[in-house]
Amino acid sequence: MNTHSFFRSTGYMAITAAIIISVVMIVVSTSISFTSLFSRTDSLALSQKQRSLYAAQGCLEQALLNLSLNSSYTGNETVPITNAGTTVNCTIATITTQGSNKIIKSSAIVNDTTTNLKLTVNSSTLNRVSLEETAIP
Repeated sequence: MNTHSFFRSTGYMAITAAIIISVVMIVVSTSISFTSLFSRTDSLALSQKQRSLYAAQGCLEQALLNLSLNSSYTGNETVPITNAGTTVNCTIATITTQGSNKIIKSSAIVNDTTTNLKLTVNSSTLNRVSLEETAIP
């Protein structure tokens, strides 16, 4: 009878070990799935940030072109940028003068991702002095 109880307790140990291993495998696979999901979300956010950055830069270039054609151009317009059937609207704020420089601000939103840029150029030559991303448009 001693051997019979030994085999019975060994069976319980095997079942317990199988359950523990299964639980560990489920936890590991779930954490890998969430990691994959979060990295995909981060990748999407990065893609949206890049698109809004490129749109805001495009608006700055449009404003520079308009300034080169008409020195009294003041900005304050919305420019639609279409690529692959998707349109992103970017905004050129009112252009201000600060000393011998002009300040051009642009803003673009892709989904919930916003990019605000501030470009400082020399008023007479339109050479770039500085470019920065700002928190406030």
